[in-house]
Parts: sequence; C-alpha cells; structure tokens
Amino acid sequence: MGGLNYDALREADKELGSKGEKTPLFIQPKQIGEKTLFRPVIPAANLDGKMHFEVIVWWIKKTPYISWKTFGRECIIEKEVEAAKALEDADVNELLEDDKSFSMDKQEWVAGLLLKESDDGRLSVVDKMVKILQAKPTLLKRINKASYTKMAQAAGEWGLCERETGWVLALSKIGTGRDTEYDAQLHEQVEMPAKYYKHEVDLREIAKQSLKSQAYMQAVIRNYLYAEEIPDELEAKEKARQEKFKTFYKELMAKVRPDAPKKESEVAETKVAKKAPVKKASIEPEDIDFEEVEDTPAKPTAVKKPAKPTLDDEFEDDLPFESAGAVKKPAAATKKATPKAATPAKARKITDDVEETTSDDFEDDIDDL
Repeated sequence: MGGLNYDALREADKELGSKGEKTPLFIQPKQIGEKTLFRPVIPAANLDGKMHFEVIVWWIKKTPYISWKTFGRECIIEKEVEAAKALEDADVNELLEDDKSFSMDKQEWVAGLLLKESDDGRLSVVDKMVKILQAKPTLLKRINKASYTKMAQAAGEWGLCERETGWVLALSKIGTGRDTEYDAQLHEQVEMPAKYYKHEVDLREIAKQSLKSQAYMQAVIRNYLYAEEIPDELEAKEKARQEKFKTFYKELMAKVRPDAPKKESEVAETKVAKKAPVKKASIEPEDIDFEEVEDTPAKPTAVKKPAKPTLDDEFEDDLPFESAGAVKKPAAATKKATPKAATPAKARKITDDVEETTSDDFEDDIDDL
C-alpha cells in the first residue's frame, strides 16, 4: 500500500527554512505568475509518501552544481567556502558575497503537469509532458498545506495527486526578491490521462545523474575564487560524464513525454473539453531562460591561498550511489478516519485530443543542465 505520508509532509515543513536550467523539463520559480496551474502526479516510491525531493544547488557564474550534501555526503564547495572565509581577504570576500555570480540555493523538486487555461476555459498540458517544479521552500509549505485539506485528502489514497480525482493547484507569486511571497490553493478536480502515470518520475535519480565529481567542483570553485586553471584531465572526465548524462536524459524524456512528436521541435498540447464555466486564466507558461548577467571576472589575488580541503572519503569519478531501480512502495502511514465531505462533482476529464504547437527542441537544452 502507498499513499501520501502526511506525517512526513508535516515533518518536512518543520525543516523548511528561510536559483534553473534551460529545459522544458523544469518549471522555474520565475515562471510562476498570478495564477499558474500545476497538477502534482503520484510521487515515486522512494520518496516515502512525500511529494518533494530537496536538492541543494551551488551557483557559480550562473552555472548550477548540485551539492553532494543533497545525498548526505560532505560537500567540497562548502569546505572551500569555509577555507576562503578564514583568509579574511577583501577580494575573496567580495567574490563570495556577489550573489549574481555565487550563491547557494535549496530547491524542492515536485513532479507534475503544468496546465494552461484558454480564454474559453479549456485546459491543456504544456509541452505535453510531466515536468519538475523547482519550488522554493516557502512554496512547498503552501503546497503541503493544500494537501492537508479535507477536500484533498478525500480524493483518495494519494490525495491531490490521484490521477482520476486529484486536484489542480493554483500557484501564485507576489513581490520580488526577498519580499517574494508564494501561495498554493486547490483550484479544480481534474481527471488526467493515464499516459502521464505509466512511469514514476524518480527525482532522486535525476539529481544523482546530474552530479559532477567532487574533484571537478573543487577545481571550479578555486577557479572562481583564485583564478586557478581547471586541469585538462578533469575537463576531459567531465565531458565524458556529460555524454553519459545525455543518454540518461534522452531516456528520461521518452518517459515523461509519452507522445513525443516525430519532429522534436514540434510539441503537442493535450486539450480538455469544457464542462463548466471557469474563470479565465491569464497565465501563458513558457520556458524562460536566465537573464543575462555579466559574469564577475575572477580577481587575481596575491594572498596565500589555503590548502585544498579534502573530504573524509577520497574523490571518486563514479557516482557512489546505488541506482534507485525498482523500489518497493513504502508502507502506508497510519490511517486516520477519513473526514466526511460532500460528494464532489465529477472531476473534469482531460481528453487525448491532440493539437500541434511549437516549442524549443529539448535536445538543445541538454548542455545547459
């Protein structure tokens, strides 16, 4: 038995405190507007009943590097930062504090469908594929809160994630910068096509396959802070690893994009028949690239550089984590009495009528991961 683990969701809320790749696979925070419709799918078994997987990302010159701390390992970038701060050097500190070129970010990944609502109330699945929402911790807390409601829990074992009786969420964002506030509200019950539920979206495996070696990330951060050259050997190994990732990414896209058109530059949207008046949505979702920001050049420094920090374990070029593979579904959380609720109106059903549209070729986005 499976089902959402509400105790685990609440525990995750307690731990939530306080930037995204150019690919149709991800929904970035900047894509969320006044009303962005998102439909979470049933999470992978290895998430133990939670909808999200937390990913720690370091941004260096606008390039994301997933931290090994995401998987409970020591992070070499974190150690290098600690050593750099200990120098108490003004130039190095300036680079560390330049949040346009260097920062750390926590992303809460949630698999689901991004929906678009037309003027006549018809819904369509954007890019006709399952995507990954890169939610800020504050947005995840609002999503979890929506999942606790009686209406969401009454939808079934998987709550708002249920395929036939689950709920579309209306995500919203107001403010900018540190004053940004996110919200998530139940919007409408919609039955989703079964084709989007044939394969689990293994968020942990996707993050794992995106990892770069610790040795390479150490060379990257020292290049940024001290203008050290990245050894050719590490560059060659990273290039080889990227080739492996491209193969993984193509296989992944084949799963999350069940009806990929013959020409990859043509992406279809699935249409929904209107059954009830729906308030018009103003959202026009699309894949958004990062704003171009001039990189801060690495400043040569005459200060004595700290010795390279090392980790408890030797660097390994091969990923040390076991492949998720087939995972047994977790035991169901202790069930509470299902709250009585009025019988909901039959959920709208998304049909499989296909209408062609255009989108960027996802192959072109691989190098930006």
